[in-house]
Amino acid sequence: MGAVYSQLSLSERRKIEKWWHAKVPVREMARVLNRHKSTIFREIKRNFWADDAFPKKYAGHFGHAAQLQTDKRRSVQRKLIRHPDLRKTVVAQIKEGWTPEQIGNRMIFEGAKLRVCQETIYRYIYSKEAWQRSSGGICQPIVQPVGQGEPASVRSRNSIVTSASCFDLMMWHTGASSAIGRPI
Repeated sequence: MGAVYSQLSLSERRKIEKWWHAKVPVREMARVLNRHKSTIFREIKRNFWADDAFPKKYAGHFGHAAQLQTDKRRSVQRKLIRHPDLRKTVVAQIKEGWTPEQIGNRMIFEGAKLRVCQETIYRYIYSKEAWQRSSGGICQPIVQPVGQGEPASVRSRNSIVTSASCFDLMMWHTGASSAIGRPI
């Protein structure tokens, strides 16, 4: 499994700002922050501020502004976080047993002005925000036995998948599961 990377924190961005204005070499910044030098170069390049209307002495990397820009970039990518009505619709359809592919394609078919693709739905399902907002509500039990008094073989034949679980969504994503709503 690959390495896990953490994003730069506000305090690290402020240190980079202070050191950049003090003309500390990027290699030294990277060593002190225990980051790769390309991370520091990318941070400075991505969040460098300059305006032709101001003298060049006012241009530079500003830690707090960089953090705001990063937060804005991340929120723009989260369509289901920014649009609560769309999120409610998608979550309701998932709980009804729709796959992310079905949800996305249905939105295209119906010509919805605001729609999401299946990858956006998967990204939301696996995100921390989905878990925090739903308290695990997307991951409900998936099999509801139809007849409790029937023999086990009949019960398993008549059991119906009633709502999606994260395991099922992972299986859909890999293409290893059958559609929800069908007898199992």
